[in-house]
Amino acid sequence: MKLLGLDISTTSAKALLIDVNGQVVGSSSTPLSLSTPKPLWSEQDPDAWWDGMQAAVRQVLGSSNVPADEIASIG
Repeated sequence: MKLLGLDISTTSAKALLIDVNGQVVGSSSTPLSLSTPKPLWSEQDPDAWWDGMQAAVRQVLGSSNVPADEIASIG
């Protein structure tokens, strides 16, 4: 049984996979772009968040060789 933590920030979409004892099994990060169309404005495309998070989850599952059905919880 593994636990998957997700985080989206202005710079990246991150995924952290841990076991029930809190030991890190794997982590990944996918960079996100930030648009500044005018001074003091910052924008991001929500589709990029979704795409980045999907990529981060695929990366952490692939690099750790943990099948998706072993994920007990996502937070």
